[in-house]
Amino acid sequence: MYKHAFRLCRQYWAFLLFSAIALLIVDVFVSGAGGSVGQLILYGFMAYAFHNTMLTGGDMNWWGRMDKNAQPTWRFWVAYVWPLIVFVVVLFVGGAVAQSVTAEKYSGVALVGLATLLAVPVLGLLLACFGTMLPAATLRRPIGLSATLKRTPATFWFILWRLAAGPFVVSMLGMVAITVIDLSGFVPPMPESLESFTFGGAVFSVLAAFIGFFSTALTAAILSMAYMKAGGDVTRLDPKGGSGTSQGYVA
Repeated sequence: MYKHAFRLCRQYWAFLLFSAIALLIVDVFVSGAGGSVGQLILYGFMAYAFHNTMLTGGDMNWWGRMDKNAQPTWRFWVAYVWPLIVFVVVLFVGGAVAQSVTAEKYSGVALVGLATLLAVPVLGLLLACFGTMLPAATLRRPIGLSATLKRTPATFWFILWRLAAGPFVVSMLGMVAITVIDLSGFVPPMPESLESFTFGGAVFSVLAAFIGFFSTALTAAILSMAYMKAGGDVTRLDPKGGSGTSQGYVA
């Protein structure tokens, strides 16, 4: 999975750099729900590109006119958004429960941490059970519960332990590294407004964004590998530009 994730990031480095700068602009100039929606959409297109390349071997053209058949469909957005909605709901419910139980013992930051500890495993279990919806939606295959759950017995543990050893570890190490660097004062803090913008902080923000991009590439690689492991139909492009349908798992 790490090999595939590095390959995907190397293949799309220009788009990822553009995305990191776009996220920086969103953080500086856009606040609230508007900024969150923009980030969600940007990561959605990124996930689609990663899945598409993993499953077909194709290369997304972000800088020219994109063919309609190469664009994410509404099914992809449904498969992409609903686990995140459940994650946010669990986060808020967990925070509310923690607040009611420990209101006098913990600060707001600690309560968010407790809620996150509850929500992250839930998101991992959702992806382990239903994560193959995303590669199926990328290929315009059925994403219904029946079709998805047929793949779950063959992919549940395959996905779950790789999510723990891949995106979770990378995200935790990245958060620790960013926190340590930020607190050390070696570089300016990442800008959150125009008043706090500095060149060094902007560079730090762009580099930090790549940790999230790499975690996204890891997750896409894991889910695509699981989909192929379960025998999902994929269309692989041959060296001459043709295509053919096949089944199987790419290591």
